[in-house]
Amino acid sequence: MKAAVVALVLAGCGLGSVGADSDDGAGAPPGCKVGLTFDPVTPIAGATTTIRVSANVMGAPGVLGYRWLVRFGGAAVALTYAQADRSQIDFHAPVPGTYEVSLEITGSVEHCASAELPVNVRAPGARSARLRLRVVPPRTAAVPPLEKHLVIDGGAGVDLGVVGLDQGSLVTPVVEGLRGGEPAYLRFAPNAAPDAVVEGFADGAGQVAVQLLLEPHAILVVPSRPGSAPRRIVDWSPSSSVLGVDDGSPITGTVHDPADAPLAGAKVQLSIGGVPSTLATTAADGSFTVQAVAIPGAVVAVEVTPPGASGLPRLLAASPAFDLGAAWQIRYAASLARKDLAGTKVRRQGTPVGGATVVVVGALAAAGTVTAGASADASIEAMGEVRISAVASSAGALPSLLVPAAQLSAVVTVAAGDLAVVALDTTGAVPASLDAPPMQAMATAMRDPTDAGLPGAVLELVPSGALAMAAAPTRHVTSGASGALTATLAAGGHYDLRFHDPAGRAAPLLVADRVTATIAATYHLPVALQVRGKLVLGGTQALANAAVQILCEACTGIERDRPIAEAASDETGRFTLAVPDPGTR
Repeated sequence: MKAAVVALVLAGCGLGSVGADSDDGAGAPPGCKVGLTFDPVTPIAGATTTIRVSANVMGAPGVLGYRWLVRFGGAAVALTYAQADRSQIDFHAPVPGTYEVSLEITGSVEHCASAELPVNVRAPGARSARLRLRVVPPRTAAVPPLEKHLVIDGGAGVDLGVVGLDQGSLVTPVVEGLRGGEPAYLRFAPNAAPDAVVEGFADGAGQVAVQLLLEPHAILVVPSRPGSAPRRIVDWSPSSSVLGVDDGSPITGTVHDPADAPLAGAKVQLSIGGVPSTLATTAADGSFTVQAVAIPGAVVAVEVTPPGASGLPRLLAASPAFDLGAAWQIRYAASLARKDLAGTKVRRQGTPVGGATVVVVGALAAAGTVTAGASADASIEAMGEVRISAVASSAGALPSLLVPAAQLSAVVTVAAGDLAVVALDTTGAVPASLDAPPMQAMATAMRDPTDAGLPGAVLELVPSGALAMAAAPTRHVTSGASGALTATLAAGGHYDLRFHDPAGRAAPLLVADRVTATIAATYHLPVALQVRGKLVLGGTQALANAAVQILCEACTGIERDRPIAEAASDETGRFTLAVPDPGTR
């Protein structure tokens, strides 16, 4: 009963009925059950809007009494009785938002826990936003994560009511290969919610124990033993006891450098429909063999990581036309020249910087070709990604450092947290020096939609461009009493600005691709809409310390897993999140 009700809540944020929910989380004993329903199911605020709430009490012998309370924004709301026995009430809802209805049953020889019902009243002309709710229980709970779709209406906060989590069951399948039990990494994704992933590791005998929902899953199995090919198993039932893997099929090829000589020591890996192959290292003659499982019609991606001292970029290519049965030919472009930065001095304001770390990064549109098959579609250009690093000597001079001859960038780390991005053109002569300017000061302020400052709000400075390619860390800065904040940023660096307010006074804001000079003096965060609820495990037990996230529904790539808002449930299982208000027409 409760699970079906929760599904209704999550699907549309409107609630027609709900089971009893006691404040102490203990629930009602089996002898007494209290249910509440309301009509209309999707009320819209207005001067004449009237909502009727009905009580359904079962297993409570005696002459029953009904004590109702309706509150809105913490204040009591007037109500009238629609039945002589007071089992039904009416109240007016002129203002959009959540009206909290509670009922206490008296007169029964059986104890009945008080029932609570959030009634979400829509704003007239509300716009809607489709989002996802993700709940990740604490590890100590041993409960699978929950992921559900949400439809949030603008103009008023919403209470999701009781959000029930299924404890699932402990399942203990065995990963078996051609040589017996296989140690492996496993990724279980329920068919109904593929982002609610559970990970596990099989031991040397192939045994794994994971807590899963008893429903079909897709499983990625990546064996640890060399020679066994990773595999995706679809529509797997948790009642199955064996996860079978094998060696797959061999895929062979060769890798050649820009001079068309064999390239030894390169790492080669394929991905077929998102399932990786084994990892191979090219031999002295440039040859490689990987093991993989063919998936008809799938996109095949290949990644070649050259030896560190080669000065070559990583090659990336993908196509659905690659022939897995053909001998692959991977060639770096003959036009791809290399330059040696040996002796180039790293300086700051004319002074050599000893011990500086330099990471040369860049993207090359046509760095090579990949041919796998006889058709024209089976031969495509490969893009190149450059990420080559070295540490300067005590005198600031770089050691031998081969890099492609191209328009690149050098990310220089002078000291921990002290970075600069320097343009590096190696198409001509090698530069005598890399001059890393000092960090640049940035000042801004966070304000709510009414122009009030937001003390304690957080700005995440997420590296993009060259900084991201060099794996520079994200910066976190908290605003002061007036909402103002300052930071120092890498000269020449690009950042995405992610503003969020842990207190929920305003909604998160993303400002993409900024350098220090283009960061505004003030940013106004959007109007926030409060999303509340209570996490319950097994129907009655409050789930505390769970991570609760709101995520984008339509996003892809990195943004799909980046939370719009997140919080943790308290000791009663309750949580509150602030998301952007979709608004009204």
